[in-house]
Amino acid sequence: MTKNLVIAICAAAALVVGCGDASSSGYLTGEREPGEPGGTTPTKSPTTSTPTNPNEAPPPGSVPPTGPGSSGSKARAYFISDVFPSISPACGSCHVSGAAGAPKFMSADASNTYQLLDQRAMITAQSSFITHKHTGAGTEPTPAQVTLLQKWIGMETQERVGQKAPEDILAKLAGCIQPADWKQAESAMRALRTTARNGENPNTCSGCANESCVSCHRDGGYGMVVGLQGDQTTDLVKQRPFINRFIGLNGTDVVPSNAVKAKADATQTGVAYSHPRYALTPQAEQAITTFVTSVVNQYKAGTCK
Repeated sequence: MTKNLVIAICAAAALVVGCGDASSSGYLTGEREPGEPGGTTPTKSPTTSTPTNPNEAPPPGSVPPTGPGSSGSKARAYFISDVFPSISPACGSCHVSGAAGAPKFMSADASNTYQLLDQRAMITAQSSFITHKHTGAGTEPTPAQVTLLQKWIGMETQERVGQKAPEDILAKLAGCIQPADWKQAESAMRALRTTARNGENPNTCSGCANESCVSCHRDGGYGMVVGLQGDQTTDLVKQRPFINRFIGLNGTDVVPSNAVKAKADATQTGVAYSHPRYALTPQAEQAITTFVTSVVNQYKAGTCK
């Protein structure tokens, strides 16, 4: 596992330290954005703080008291003291406030940033944080920054093993997903429609004007799944990265990832032909909340299949 994480972080270093252009989605694994011209359709810890910038995403809760991601975690302490100060100037310039349509998964505060990355299940090798490549120009990491990232992930690997490993925890959530709850959430997302931005030509983009999420995400394209009414997508949403769009981690605790809402917010300021603009309706937000709450409650109660 350690070897895979180290290799993955080397390949992903450009993502971590470079904000890139506004078309960065956080959903992708090296593919183009759906809307791009020519794109294919497929108890409270003292270290916990609230964002000083109202535009920042809030952390998912208190810092865990023990275990991975806790105030006593050496990996977390190293991220805060060494990694964050190095990557924050470039990465945070877009991913703190959501500037130019970038998804929010960072904060001006190092502790909050660590929790936000964990919330999106990004402190693993198999995540968009690791695999995503910006489609435009970005800041390349220095050799010194790559070394910092390698050391950090190596430390996380040592702390997050066995039942504490994100892969193990998230895999167990598959048995907590009730098809009826998922289908209700999927139906509400299927009813969402995109709205064209100024400068977007519906004839040269994919899904940018009055289109359903299904047109790009029916078969799990672009790291998200929203199928038609009769599609069998329950097994698909149990897998990564799809489950991470809804559920993430806070140490070894499971929490809502809020990724769909964060993505909707990011599209409001995205440039033309980046991810199509959409708004999360109250109905969709409630359906997603019901789905996620059901999964989290079952996991914590130990009643998953």
